[in-house]
Amino acid sequence: MEFDGNAALVLSTFALVFAAEWGDKSFIATIALSAAASPVGVIAGAAAGHGVATAIAVSVGDILNKSDLVSEKVIKYTGGALFILFAILTALEIQ
Repeated sequence: MEFDGNAALVLSTFALVFAAEWGDKSFIATIALSAAASPVGVIAGAAAGHGVATAIAVSVGDILNKSDLVSEKVIKYTGGALFILFAILTALEIQ
């Protein structure tokens, strides 16, 4: 089964976000919250929080894409540098 257009975009975005979120700090915090409180309330709060954060990220990305202020190459390099920085900071926290 092959997907194209919007279906491919939705599936690839879902896979990317799911893989990125699985096991991170917010994932562990959500587990802890649902162990101590109503799982339905935790689902609602987590979905709302993630939805708002995603809406902000998508809006900023759209604004940057439509403006000529920053090139896609700069955004990719900046994202990669931040990813490496956070990985180093996380590794230093673990030690």
